[in-house]
Amino acid sequence: MKRLKLFPKTFLVSIGLFAALIILVHALVYTLMPQFYLQQKEREAADNLMALVAELRGKSAEDMRRLSREFAQVEKC
Repeated sequence: MKRLKLFPKTFLVSIGLFAALIILVHALVYTLMPQFYLQQKEREAADNLMALVAELRGKSAEDMRRLSREFAQVEKC
């Protein structure tokens, strides 16, 4: 590479650093986001099931069936 002046050299180094930073951030988001999303969904499911269990406690068998069907219908949407 021939001798560059200060401005083009600084410009190329800056662009290279920004490109590396952007690629690094995108890679981190791509790898970490699914894990956080899965943990959030598991937490929501556990909370919903605990609410259902608390609601079913002490109910008759027919009420339990009805509440379970309602719960399943709400969770599908």
